[in-house]
Amino acid sequence: MQLLLDAIGAGAICVTIEGAPIYEGRRLGAEDPVFREPASIERLIAFCRKLRGEFAIVIRDGENRTIAITDLVASVPIYRLDRRSRAPLVSTRLCDLAPHATGALSPEALYHWAVHGGCGLRPLYDGVHEVEPASLAILTAERVVSHAYFDWNDIEPRPGLSLDAACDEFADIATSYLRSLSAGEDRVACFLSGGTDSAIIAFLAREAGMNVVGVTADYAPRRYSELREAARAAARLGVPHRPVRVGRREFAAAVEALRARDCDAPSGYAQATSVHAIGASALAEGTRLCLDGDFVGDLFLEFDDYTRGLPPGGSDYARAVAGLTLDDYIRRRRQPATPGRFRLTALAALGLDPRAAEDWARREREAEWAERRALFERHGYPLCDRIYALKHVGAKYRGLWLAARRAIGPEMSFASPFLDRAMIEFALALPLELLYRDGVAKWLLRQFLSAKTGLVQQKRYSPNPSRLWWLLPRFRDWAGARRELRGALLRLQLRNLVALGGCYSDLAELAALAHWLRHHPLSVAPSTGGGTGRITANKAATSPEELWGPVPSSDNRRSTSS
Repeated sequence: MQLLLDAIGAGAICVTIEGAPIYEGRRLGAEDPVFREPASIERLIAFCRKLRGEFAIVIRDGENRTIAITDLVASVPIYRLDRRSRAPLVSTRLCDLAPHATGALSPEALYHWAVHGGCGLRPLYDGVHEVEPASLAILTAERVVSHAYFDWNDIEPRPGLSLDAACDEFADIATSYLRSLSAGEDRVACFLSGGTDSAIIAFLAREAGMNVVGVTADYAPRRYSELREAARAAARLGVPHRPVRVGRREFAAAVEALRARDCDAPSGYAQATSVHAIGASALAEGTRLCLDGDFVGDLFLEFDDYTRGLPPGGSDYARAVAGLTLDDYIRRRRQPATPGRFRLTALAALGLDPRAAEDWARREREAEWAERRALFERHGYPLCDRIYALKHVGAKYRGLWLAARRAIGPEMSFASPFLDRAMIEFALALPLELLYRDGVAKWLLRQFLSAKTGLVQQKRYSPNPSRLWWLLPRFRDWAGARRELRGALLRLQLRNLVALGGCYSDLAELAALAHWLRHHPLSVAPSTGGGTGRITANKAATSPEELWGPVPSSDNRRSTSS
């Protein structure tokens, strides 16, 4: 264990930070003095437990060691190359490691895509792995030693917490985070969708002393927009409001940007195009930070899955869920995901056996159920499902917000106070009576907004206009796709046309994967029997210097921040 001692102190020569880690009320930069203090493993873990926000931190020392720190849900990933070398190859960007990988595309990552749609927490390149969420990892060429600095089993309910006390604590947690996050920013943009969550974030940002402007997608056609509700909220909150046009032209530009060659993974989320358009518009006007109210559903009991078939809130709901047995919980669970037919067709076109995807899905369901059962036995319902969802929420963040940020450029940042560690710990410990009452989900948040602003937001459901924009087949989508997937993509385009856009989500996912595979130097090796094939990449010479550049001497330390 001597390897872990004094890991930062005497030898730290390169610190890379992506995202915005908050430590003791300040936003950390690569030159922060905390990275120059001697630290044992115990002090490092204590340091990690004080970090807040969404971030990834990579530290290299002068002895070919690397320290990697992920946030609570690994919203910003850290990749490591599983290959023996003089020094570990670690980066927050998969495209940095791809040329040095073993040459294979991970079948497991493609199986995940076939079962769930989109990419999970598995990198698409075989031999490249991720540092687990909420982890401190010390890496050398010989081994990886990982320490979890956060234990979800430590979440303990706080019965008896009053509404007033909960509202005050909620405001303190959010405003302290936002105040630290926005230090040095002249202005921040806040997504206003017309609902409760975004209105709360705009209010809290203003309370934190920010110069806030509300931004809302002005969709064409207008019937898809939420401008009226958002403008009403902005006027009541006293913040300026700016609509951002998102029509077919902006949609097409966002799709192309999200398909750039240096994207770490394909992004097929329908909302990603709108997020990109709004973020790019904000950056063009000099705003570098956008706040959103996403990821509130599992924290504050918004989704119908948590309340279906149970009493309408309050103490009756709490007693009902406390009496659920394991068999009751099994019956409440939705049917597990299975591979979609068009996705299996895509796997076969790439040379992979669709039956292998089904076998993988079965094993994953078994592992998922084992994890859910352990959480149920420890925490009961619904806390077990809320924890499970949050442990895996990083995949959605990357496919949506991080993908849009990477497509726009490093100058732009997106942040949600609902992914802050302190907020997650607070929300998961709340009494159920404050989350669901009188049939109203997110009861605490609605009471908070009403008490502070007088707003009672009843968000209007507005379908995503991507359904219209994906309706007519575009030649560019087909021509720019990976050759082996063009047939499957064309069939899905025609099927979507016949269904009047009903398959647009599947089409967006397949098109994103097909373009990502074409942009990356990948080729499919001939099948070796059983219908399986191995997807390989053109290899490049590998050395730490090629990835990191010349290793500086210990008396010439440098720090980088991205």
